[in-house]
Amino acid sequence: MKNLIVKNILTSALLSLLISCNVNAGFWNRETLGSEASPGWVAPAVKGGASVAALLFVFGGGYWKAHYNSQAEIESLRLQLQNARGEDAEATVLKVVHDSALVELATRSGGEKNSALAALRSELGGEKNSALAALRGELGGEKDSALADLRSELGGEKDSALAALRSELGGEKDSALADLRSELGRDKDLALADLRSELGRDKDLALAEESSEEEGSQDSRDPHQYSLW
Repeated sequence: MKNLIVKNILTSALLSLLISCNVNAGFWNRETLGSEASPGWVAPAVKGGASVAALLFVFGGGYWKAHYNSQAEIESLRLQLQNARGEDAEATVLKVVHDSALVELATRSGGEKNSALAALRSELGGEKNSALAALRGELGGEKDSALADLRSELGGEKDSALAALRSELGGEKDSALADLRSELGRDKDLALADLRSELGRDKDLALAEESSEEEGSQDSRDPHQYSLW
């Protein structure tokens, strides 16, 4: 818009100058030179200069117009391209930024390439178990605590999660729970009793079996004691 206004002003000024030069060419010599006769080359020089200026204006104006039109066309094409892809541009940009941001975050946090891929898989619909396990394993956590935290977050009890963990690590389920409770500071017998109750048997029955075992051991000692009498 600004270029168009400047172009109109320059066009009007140049046309006025050309008209003034051509109309007043004959009078210019007499007025400037007074009563003396003007040289013969002045009038042709003025008219020639006016003609050259007109030619320059025509060709220069045409070049300027072509250049201006080409710039305007380029701008309109750029706007058309933007509008044409504007429907999918937002989704495409968000997807690219989302993917690249996840990769950059995972790698910037010190994780290896595998952790970055695991984070991508977990957010892109991959299996939650393997993704979380891989993430916790690669983030420096112990394999035991990583799997245990994973199972506890997936809704399993903490004890059953740790038991399943130890059973996966090659230990028997019973001994795994017993070792677990013994490591937690509880007596081994009480741990085994709780283990039996968690395996589907009543706690009282488990304790009764333990007490019966103790009584059986005492009965086995009684005949020997009586024999001493």
